[in-house]
Amino acid sequence: MTLFPTRERTPSGPLTCHLRCIRIGRNTARASVKVLWDTTWTTSAALIHPRIGLPLTLPLPERGEPTNIDRRTGDGVQWQLNVVIPSKAISEEPVFDLPVVDIAAPDPP
Repeated sequence: MTLFPTRERTPSGPLTCHLRCIRIGRNTARASVKVLWDTTWTTSAALIHPRIGLPLTLPLPERGEPTNIDRRTGDGVQWQLNVVIPSKAISEEPVFDLPVVDIAAPDPP
């Protein structure tokens, strides 16, 4: 997988990556989020250019649930990747929603 930032980034240290799989459930009173799987790792990086991107190898579990979100309610399973790029300047922490699908299953509706 390669992530492409919207602008050039120069990290001031190692990047911290956090990948998790969550199940979202909503009812009329509130939303609940259950973490099904997560992991955190660091990786070194030099200049990250928007045209070159940041290549990442994701440490996916051997068995995991594919993304399955109900478009009407937002309920279901979702994978999220958070990449923190340390910087001497003020920097945001981008979050990417990953459409992880089961290649044996039909496409979600």
